[in-house]
Amino acid sequence: MNTKSWLLSFKSSITFSYLLNTYLNLAYEFKKSKDFNESIFYLEKADSLATNLNDLRSLVRIYAQKSQVYELKGDVVNSLKALKLHDAADDSLFSIDLSNSVADIQAKYESEKKEAENSLLKKDAQINNLALTSEKKYRNILIFCFVISLLLVVVFYNRMRVSRSKNRIIEKQKVDLSNQKLALEEVNKEVISSINYAQRIQEALLKAKEHVSKHLPEHFVLFKPKDIVSGDFYWYLEKKGFVYIAVADCTGHGVPGAMLSMLGISYLNEINSSQELLTPGKILDLLKAKVVNELSQIDSSITVADGMDISLLRMDLKTGNLVWAGANNPLYILSNNDLTIINSTRQSIGYSDTVIPFVDHQVSHVPNAIYYLFSDGYIDQFGGSKGKKLKQSGFKKKLFEISEQPLSAQLTVLENYFEDWKGSFDQIDDVTIIAIKAPELGG
Repeated sequence: MNTKSWLLSFKSSITFSYLLNTYLNLAYEFKKSKDFNESIFYLEKADSLATNLNDLRSLVRIYAQKSQVYELKGDVVNSLKALKLHDAADDSLFSIDLSNSVADIQAKYESEKKEAENSLLKKDAQINNLALTSEKKYRNILIFCFVISLLLVVVFYNRMRVSRSKNRIIEKQKVDLSNQKLALEEVNKEVISSINYAQRIQEALLKAKEHVSKHLPEHFVLFKPKDIVSGDFYWYLEKKGFVYIAVADCTGHGVPGAMLSMLGISYLNEINSSQELLTPGKILDLLKAKVVNELSQIDSSITVADGMDISLLRMDLKTGNLVWAGANNPLYILSNNDLTIINSTRQSIGYSDTVIPFVDHQVSHVPNAIYYLFSDGYIDQFGGSKGKKLKQSGFKKKLFEISEQPLSAQLTVLENYFEDWKGSFDQIDDVTIIAIKAPELGG
């Protein structure tokens, strides 16, 4: 290396050393002022520079200060990581120093050995000097052994010190994690208690699955919430010789869906509180307007994302004739081994850029016909041997298979089939199916 290159390298080394010390001083000052984020920022800069320079002595200082700052910040995990890096750098530095010391002693030993060998070539008169040199050689060997032993003792002591320090941090971390676990368990207990109370409120609004009425035809209700509370709901009303039945699927599931479902039940009861006998299409028009209006008063952003899909029928108990309307959810009619699908209006009960009236569909009475109202949780469930959705095709196939069975048996089959299909997969949505058989007239 020429003189110019050496000078440039020397200047660069001084510059990096000054910059490294500046970062460390800034980190120390920010630590004193308890600005731990800024302290860590400059320690990271110092870490990067010292790593590039392979400056192990500086890295030992940096990791020690990092561990202190993270501990003061309350970040036990990163404090332990920094301590581990400090120990690794300290061990590496110690190994290098040890190697250098051994190399120096070895070099000195080899030099003296060479001198001793040269002394053997001298005159017989120098025998006394040779003896003295030999004595010195063995003394140096003893010194070398002593130094090595001392270094081994230092290493052992350092290991013990580091191990005790690690154990203290691990014990502290265990205590902190135990306290956090207890706090989380307490919070979780309160949350579950609140959700269970919400479930009782929702069940009270839905009433019992086995609705007791001498007018209601044979029917079943399959209701399987994904969580403790449900975003699906069903609704029933008797009025002036007619029965109204609805199955609705609100946006989301769990607590948010359940809150919207309770609003839906409340709005349906309010809309039908007058003496007027409304058609399902008219009820859905009023429900859509009410949901959009009420939610927009709370938060205008909610109206874009929140609402519900619904299937709603009105049955004349005297004639058995139906009027049905749907918002995104269809009506299935199974009769004489033939499945008829009445498609819904492609519009949800919620905000939409274009509002169109919901269409009423007239359905004449057919003896022994079965009407199925449902949410999309059953057909959207993943499962089977290939982990795919059941889809409408799988649902239709199962309905054909059980079409001749009583409704009570159909309920059991559909519930068991859903569980078998789902298998080890998680239930992805709330599930609701209501089947109602056409009434026997003249009874």
